[in-house]
Amino acid sequence: MLLCSVVTHFILDFLFQRRFGSDLDVHLSAQALGRFSNRWFTFRMDLFGLATIVVAAIFVVAGKGGESASAAVAGLALANVFQTCTFVPFVMRIKADFRARFNSVERVSEYANVSQCPKIVRNLF
Repeated sequence: MLLCSVVTHFILDFLFQRRFGSDLDVHLSAQALGRFSNRWFTFRMDLFGLATIVVAAIFVVAGKGGESASAAVAGLALANVFQTCTFVPFVMRIKADFRARFNSVERVSEYANVSQCPKIVRNLF
């Protein structure tokens, strides 16, 4: 409580509020960028899945004229395409998350191996 009275006494509360607001804006902008990229990725994967499903359905309908496949095989093919289009975005999101986390581990490892102070070289010539 002593800190609050000191801050209020020296009228520094506005400074602390402004600094808190700028730090919060930086954090929220990074978080929003991550969410937007995740939504864009999901949208692209859904469009890719829709195109794959349409192509598979066209092959099923076009192949039906020649009586080369039964209805059970056509249904099984479409079910597999639906499952694949549901599973692939999940796997790709896990892969992207894994790469991001491993990148941060590599950075921490690199920062841990940095020497404390570079040596100053004088009178080279």
